[in-house]
Amino acid sequence: MNLPIHKSHPGGPSEQLVLNRDVNATRRSYANLQPDEVLITKIFPTIQGEGPYAGQPAVFVRFAGCNLGAKDSCPWCDTYFELAAGKVMQIDQALAQVARCNLGNADLIVLTGGEPLLQPNVRTFILRAIVYGFQVQVETNGYFWDSSLEVIDPPAFTVVVSPKVNARLIYPSLDTGLWQASACLKVLVDADPSSPYHKLPSYTADYAKSGKLVYISPINHYLRPLAPGEIPNAWVDEEDHWAALRTGALFDSRKCQQNHNYAAKLAMEHGYRVSVQSHLLMGLE
Repeated sequence: MNLPIHKSHPGGPSEQLVLNRDVNATRRSYANLQPDEVLITKIFPTIQGEGPYAGQPAVFVRFAGCNLGAKDSCPWCDTYFELAAGKVMQIDQALAQVARCNLGNADLIVLTGGEPLLQPNVRTFILRAIVYGFQVQVETNGYFWDSSLEVIDPPAFTVVVSPKVNARLIYPSLDTGLWQASACLKVLVDADPSSPYHKLPSYTADYAKSGKLVYISPINHYLRPLAPGEIPNAWVDEEDHWAALRTGALFDSRKCQQNHNYAAKLAMEHGYRVSVQSHLLMGLE
């Protein structure tokens, strides 16, 4: 089976499959949005699989576009957030859809992407969601921060920083306000010494010393692109077995195992916590 591969960066990690490549979005990508509008690719109910709310029912709001959308520095990212596929929605319209998705047991909304903090009206969305009675978690890659968000107190509002390297394979410096407002770091790691994700961001130890949680999350490597509508699933049951034979195994089990072992090693050495993508064990997005 011939798979498309892409070398992420000269002298960087070894060649690997790039999933869901898109453009690198900028603030200007959202210049046409009105003050009450957001650009969203999908709203769906699920179980939060990672980080401080792992295992909790949630409704995910996936914001369209990412500043690292070309995936030169994170080719393994399996999320589909294509900017051109985003739907312009009024905030109340989006929250009404959240309410329809809610199965009655989820008071948590997870704002994800892409990169949700790229969009100009995220603060309005957060404040309105809190008025509706939801807790709101934002996951950000660490490149953007809005100081006006600092007045929103937990537990109604939780910020998870999952830093990603840029095309030069360098982690962003965290804004002081983002550092203080965030609840935790969720750092992705790769056992491959040539990967920029082999070493933790330089500020990880100081972040932990400030009393905040650090989660170590092993990267999952894929062997083939996802089929249209396919949700990654760590299990292959009898019904899926023949489909797996036709399309090929989805995960590189050797690399995934190495990365999970490496995450455990780092956590034990430094006193951090391991956060695996448990939703993949449930066949959930």
